[in-house]
Amino acid sequence: MTAPFVLGLFFVSSNAHRYHAIAERQQSTTGVLTAYQPSNHNQCTYTFEDRGMQYSGIWSSPTETAHVGQVVQVYFDRSNPATNSLEDFESASRRQRGVQSFLILVICGVIGFIVYSKSRTKTASRKRTAE
Repeated sequence: MTAPFVLGLFFVSSNAHRYHAIAERQQSTTGVLTAYQPSNHNQCTYTFEDRGMQYSGIWSSPTETAHVGQVVQVYFDRSNPATNSLEDFESASRRQRGVQSFLILVICGVIGFIVYSKSRTKTASRKRTAE
């Protein structure tokens, strides 16, 4: 019953750790939006340049609306600019850690509910046996 939450916890924890590591090497520059899909979770495609090389990325827009040609702040891993984002990697790491905490609470809540339910069943069964 908790398996999907545990899998989600593993995924979120891994992302939080990875984003935190990237945040230590993070650099930023400006880029230009080349496509915007509001119906796809505000997904933006953008390009930017670093050390004479052109890179591109896809990330959800950090603002409510965006438009093609808009200049945006791009955050990237200086050791691998192909790893990039429209969100500061430390902020992304903190957001993932928040989801991680929520999943831990849900897992503990489900386990607690199961233990409580089983203890009530055993108690009711003992009462019926005693009568």
